[in-house]
Amino acid sequence: MNYYEYFKYWELNHIGKRAYQFGLKEEKIIQKYADKLNKNGSLSEVEKDKLSQALSKVAEINRFAVTCRREDCAICSRLENLYKLESINNGTPLEKLNKNVKKKWKLNLELWRWQKECKNLWWDNNSEGIVKVITGAGKTIFALSLISQLKDMGIYDDYGLKIVVIVPSTTLLEQWKNEFIEKLNLSEKEIGVYYGKEKDELVEKKVMIYVVNSARRNLSKHLKKAKNKTKFDTFLIADECHRYGSVQNSKIFNNNFTYKLGLSATPERQGDYGFENILIPNLGKVIFRYGYESALEDGVISPYQLFRVSIELTEEEKIEYRKMSDKASKMFLSLKNKYPQLESGNVIKKLGQLQKETGDRALSNYTILLNRRKSIVHESKNRFKAVKWIFSNKINYDDKVLIFHERIEYADEIYNYLLNRGYNVGVFHSKVEGNPELIIEKFRKGDVNILVTCKALDEGFDLPKIDTGIIVSATSSIRQRIQRIGRILRKAQGKYKSSIYTVYVKNIEDRIFNTFEMKDMKGAADEIKHFHLKFNN
Repeated sequence: MNYYEYFKYWELNHIGKRAYQFGLKEEKIIQKYADKLNKNGSLSEVEKDKLSQALSKVAEINRFAVTCRREDCAICSRLENLYKLESINNGTPLEKLNKNVKKKWKLNLELWRWQKECKNLWWDNNSEGIVKVITGAGKTIFALSLISQLKDMGIYDDYGLKIVVIVPSTTLLEQWKNEFIEKLNLSEKEIGVYYGKEKDELVEKKVMIYVVNSARRNLSKHLKKAKNKTKFDTFLIADECHRYGSVQNSKIFNNNFTYKLGLSATPERQGDYGFENILIPNLGKVIFRYGYESALEDGVISPYQLFRVSIELTEEEKIEYRKMSDKASKMFLSLKNKYPQLESGNVIKKLGQLQKETGDRALSNYTILLNRRKSIVHESKNRFKAVKWIFSNKINYDDKVLIFHERIEYADEIYNYLLNRGYNVGVFHSKVEGNPELIIEKFRKGDVNILVTCKALDEGFDLPKIDTGIIVSATSSIRQRIQRIGRILRKAQGKYKSSIYTVYVKNIEDRIFNTFEMKDMKGAADEIKHFHLKFNN
């Protein structure tokens, strides 16, 4: 079939870009002949044949049309339908065209370009390493693709390889379990889970998913018990691996693993040396980094615009902040005289290390004072006024909006304000009465289009198409900001652009925009706007 006859040169450009997203070499062929068609208006017979072969290869991608960012993309659908028609005409049974035929351990997905590249790096690094990839780019699918590849090699029988996944929460546990069932076609009985309510036996399962609090106490004895009964290799997948750099959580590494993979958007730890001293020695070095600019270029995340909304503290808050700052300066001067190593380097990490080593009460008192000063910033009354301004001037009534605050009581205040003004709003945090999961389900289904939350959604939730994110308040942790922004930038069919509002206190929190990750985000943004709000207090 002469595929090229059914596409204009600009439509071929679109298909070429899609081939690039999946790391296919055919991308260069398609782009080359699209440019030639545009310039000359025709191709030679040999060139037509090469172009048709390239288009046919792209059309083989599973779910090619529905993975396009354009909703109901006519170009991608046409290519997919032409491929099916050609296959049927060539005598291929219709059921064989169904690439969703389920086979155990077989991942029926075409990987993104970055995932293919990263797989090679993982194998080259002795089948271990940490993958640092922004939230929403497909870390879970990447891990499943490694498992699928191992199984496809034919070196393991049914129980010769056990998969151990460590997660920080039951929410992530359930999501991993569903992915094993839906993507690798395992039955529920083949997957074990271990946390407070459910405690399966590792020896009886092909996959075991542990919440880290249970894993650090039980994983070693579970592996020992299982290996007394049968021989097997073990693949450790440490999801959100930055959480396992503490002394207690690092107990999960007191075992021998054949294959090791750490996953995190932000594996480095700001408060201690757990990344350097625990994660790298046990999981391997960071083998791959994938930021916003690359993800946007590949079409993995949606385009976005950034709105930075600066506010000032109230006069009363300013006075209290200055008092605490003066006291903190005096305390730090005294600490530097006692501990000269605080003169340079990462002061926060060094403070934490010194507290562990010395138990000096003065160090903990200084940290407590800094946290009290942070509370003034997080709880500023003008943040709530900034939210009112954003909704009055920037938000459409039917926009899908996710709002983050650092404090539960203030999240509730925002929720009640929006509710009383007729918005279709829900609230989700650790103190919500009843079943909070119902709120998430309503948000997914569209019964609620605005969701106010705190830290509960920082990790692990796959949320539906979100138009707008508002970070009203956040800690100084770059990890938290990256996780929250990742909730908003997840790609969805029909989603063309996201808007992210960051409310911050001017001259105090400005430095959050100077980190490498935030600069990377800024560089990839379609648009950046600044608003400075002044309120009468």
